[in-house]
Amino acid sequence: MGTRLREAEYYVIGVLCIAVVRLMATDAVRWRSLEAAAHVAGGTLQRRMRASERETRQFPVIETCT
Repeated sequence: MGTRLREAEYYVIGVLCIAVVRLMATDAVRWRSLEAAAHVAGGTLQRRMRASERETRQFPVIETCT
């Protein structure tokens, strides 16, 4: 009886370890996806800022005082 209980404990511990490792792997994939999305968004933002700077240089805003 004692060996079966011990085997059951090891089985449960093994299943829990596998579940934790899978969750960590899934979380790492999600984190990498978020990092990649942030990188793409950051690049898009930088391109837009550069484009607006070029437009500002081409067509400067002239402020007049009245």
